[in-house]
Amino acid sequence: MEHVNLLTHLIEIARRHPDVIAPHRALAALAKYALTPKQVGRYGLDMIRFVSPGLGMQLKRLVVRPIKRARDESEEMEDDIAQNAQA
Repeated sequence: MEHVNLLTHLIEIARRHPDVIAPHRALAALAKYALTPKQVGRYGLDMIRFVSPGLGMQLKRLVVRPIKRARDESEEMEDDIAQNAQA
């Protein structure tokens, strides 16, 4: 529950240091960050891994592989475009 623990830790810090930033502003910024689709997915995966570590790993592989593949293809296309532009 790495991501969930990190979020709760950041919330505690925001509430304990009102002298640095108003708690409502810090909590609003944390909420904005925590509610991004990527972070919500991470929290969900943390919860699933807590209940069933094997299922969590399978789901992570199911999601991460296509993303890595798409990223690699995108980088290859960018390299091809850069080479064609120089030619």
